[in-house]
Amino acid sequence: MCPHYDSEPGRRDSCREAVATGRLSAGWAVEDGVGALFADGRLEEAVSRTPEARLRRVWAEAGRGVRERALPCRLLGGGEAVAAATGR
Repeated sequence: MCPHYDSEPGRRDSCREAVATGRLSAGWAVEDGVGALFADGRLEEAVSRTPEARLRRVWAEAGRGVRERALPCRLLGGGEAVAAATGR
């Protein structure tokens, strides 16, 4: 799991390098504003407070380097976004 994938300088590059070298196994990169629900180690749902934010799967592929795939997130609206942000 790599949080703040899109907002902290160098975070994306360091995550990708760690996956490429095997220091991190394939996993999830979470952009700011995204929440991911896992059950028994499997992704059940991804939500976002903004239309642009994404959850990404990041993995190393032999001969092709590090790959990533953005997954769709359900956009939270109105009260849901406020509740998610404030915990209320």
